[in-house]
Amino acid sequence: MKKLLAMLLALALCFALGACSKTDDKKADDKGAASKLKIGVILVHDENTGYDLAHINGIKKAAANTGIKEDQIIWKYSISEDENCFDAATDLVEQGCSYIISDSYGHQSYMQQAAE
Repeated sequence: MKKLLAMLLALALCFALGACSKTDDKKADDKGAASKLKIGVILVHDENTGYDLAHINGIKKAAANTGIKEDQIIWKYSISEDENCFDAATDLVEQGCSYIISDSYGHQSYMQQAAE
């Protein structure tokens, strides 16, 4: 009985001390940062292909989970794996995108060029 009472008192003390801890305002800061963020997305096709639709849905869900609104995402559809990708990436940068996502391995070298 004494052991049970000691455990309950220790548990109550843990909760009492935990309730007195400082709150973390990091989430409020993250929301403020998310509201200023713009994301560019370059897709090799559009929502009519399963591959691209999976990327679109994943990006939308990740954005919603992090407080990024849909109007903060700029979509570029049917971008071929050539200089058009470079042009799309530089256009997204000029529109203020902080991050640019591409869903095609063939876009890689053009994305690297645009990043430089």
